[in-house]
Amino acid sequence: MGPSRIAIFVAGDHDDATIARTVARILPDVRERIGAVYRCRDVGGLGDGGRHKLAFDYAIHNDYDILVILHGDGHYAPESLGVLLDRVEGEHADVVIGARPLTQEIPGRLMPGYKAVGHRLLTGFQHRLTGLQVSDPQSGYRIYRCRALRAVRDRE
Repeated sequence: MGPSRIAIFVAGDHDDATIARTVARILPDVRERIGAVYRCRDVGGLGDGGRHKLAFDYAIHNDYDILVILHGDGHYAPESLGVLLDRVEGEHADVVIGARPLTQEIPGRLMPGYKAVGHRLLTGFQHRLTGLQVSDPQSGYRIYRCRALRAVRDRE
């Protein structure tokens, strides 16, 4: 089996410079493994869910093995993409969800205060509803094995 075909969808309506800085933070050895990087703006009011579905469909129809969805605001750590990809490529997971730092671990990458409060409330609600402990269930940093996306689509 050869190397995985990996596509990255950078989500968000951020300016070109912000998107470029976010993508540039992907480590060079990981960048070499990426087949394509696509920018996914909110066209026609799709919202995050619609953009994700668009990315899923694109990755499935173009025979990618792995899809990365990375929010382009720079609050996530593109530097960690290699570790997250290894979890999917190593057959350990079909989905890996990255998390934003909730404390000042990385200067300039702290979640804004009003979002941190909303994040804590939604996370607590989702934990009580599902019983699952997920630190960032609203994360905009997700890695999917396309085989799993195909299986879900085929069940719809």
